[in-house]
Amino acid sequence: MKTRVLFIIIGHFHLLPSLLSGTTVTQSETFIHVQEGETISITCAVHLINSTLTGMYLKKNWKTFDKIFHISNTMDFVVDQKYQDRITHNGPLKELIITLRQLFRNDSGIYFCEAVIKTDSRPLTVFGSGTLIYVSDKTKTSACEIHPEVTSNDTTVETPENSSLMPKVLFVAIAVLTLVCIIFLFVLYKSTMKKCCHYNQSHRVVTSNTEYEDMTFRRSTVQSF
Repeated sequence: MKTRVLFIIIGHFHLLPSLLSGTTVTQSETFIHVQEGETISITCAVHLINSTLTGMYLKKNWKTFDKIFHISNTMDFVVDQKYQDRITHNGPLKELIITLRQLFRNDSGIYFCEAVIKTDSRPLTVFGSGTLIYVSDKTKTSACEIHPEVTSNDTTVETPENSSLMPKVLFVAIAVLTLVCIIFLFVLYKSTMKKCCHYNQSHRVVTSNTEYEDMTFRRSTVQSF
């Protein structure tokens, strides 16, 4: 359960660009458990706001983001050599269905849909929340035999390997969140300082004009006497 919670937290850090563009990418599944040789499908659905969809990536693992598959808005596509003849796609680019066949154990990982969009200001990439795929040995008859923590009512995968990675994952998540907060506070500080400087300059101009007018009035008064 802890592994899946951390995975969801990390996945949502990649949603930050969607807050800027308004575009969102959703994935049909959060967690998929299959055995070797089986087939899975991931649907990448894009909701556009004031932008144009120019391409879609399927990337694996949040650390390295290996490019598994890419398709452009002209429907030209490229497949990583390790997945040749094992990936197919169908549907429009906005609701793309990517199918992975003949899965191996080393295909396990977190898969992200990444939409490439064009806005009025600049190109931007928007990530989906991610799909965790766990491929088990097909010699095992059920998930319960592989991990006692997996039951028919709970699809949580808890392994010693995953547990050892949890502190590192949590540290990275906290570090990224801290960095985002620092950047936000810095931008807010710069904006506030800019407004204050502008106000001070305007105030000085008004004060100078008032003093000049007062001096002119005094001179004219003295001359009249």
